[in-house]
Amino acid sequence: MKKITNLFSRYKNIIYYSVVILFVIIGFIYAVRGYYYYQDIEQIASGSDLLGAIFTPFALSIVRFLIVVCFGIFLATTIIAIPLRRIKVMQFEVEFAEKATEIAEIQDKQFNQLHFLEKVLKENSYFIGRFYQEDGIPYKAVIEHLLHSYEIFFNDELGTNLHFELVDAGNGETFEDKRLKRMMTTFDNPENNNVLIRNRTIFGSNILMLHQEELEEDLCILLSSSEYEFTDFDVKIIQSLLETARIICDSISLISPDPT
Repeated sequence: MKKITNLFSRYKNIIYYSVVILFVIIGFIYAVRGYYYYQDIEQIASGSDLLGAIFTPFALSIVRFLIVVCFGIFLATTIIAIPLRRIKVMQFEVEFAEKATEIAEIQDKQFNQLHFLEKVLKENSYFIGRFYQEDGIPYKAVIEHLLHSYEIFFNDELGTNLHFELVDAGNGETFEDKRLKRMMTTFDNPENNNVLIRNRTIFGSNILMLHQEELEEDLCILLSSSEYEFTDFDVKIIQSLLETARIICDSISLISPDPT
């Protein structure tokens, strides 16, 4: 549709002047024929009265010429304006429908993400039992498990590629990519936010990086996707998963026997 609109807009002047020139030629022929036609009418050709003096064969042929040319200009304008307006309206309708479909798809994904989060919260007891035997407070292990489940959910159920990485900054771990390392250093400044979103910046991938300090752990979480663009909504989902991990660890601490 855009190609048709652009093509029509590009050649609209040619179309306009071609129609006008065509009607100029038709008007000239019509005027000449009218001139000879009025020459055969005695009342007009003689100019014996006032009307005959004003409406001479030449004057009437000029009027005929102007009428045809004005009609041609009107027709040329109509030929260009109406189809172009219709094309633009159709283009707007198509773009509106595409936008509505895109919004519906985004809302559907967000709904499924919330459903995943709800499912995780319902399985709180399962996670407590799973990580109860871990040494100490298994905060990193719980987060890693939840993120891995989230990755599988994204790839399998949403059909969108997603990859996560988890590094232990407290133990000196970092990312291999130099640009990711530079992004990670921004968290060293306490004035900066602990969340970074960079869409289409690194190898064509969208990036969501989050820094988390909790339960004596200093972790940096990276989510990347070549298809999905991250928003603040995704930040809220990840932060909810981190909060769920903290609650699980707090529950484990409460039921664990006192080492003393």
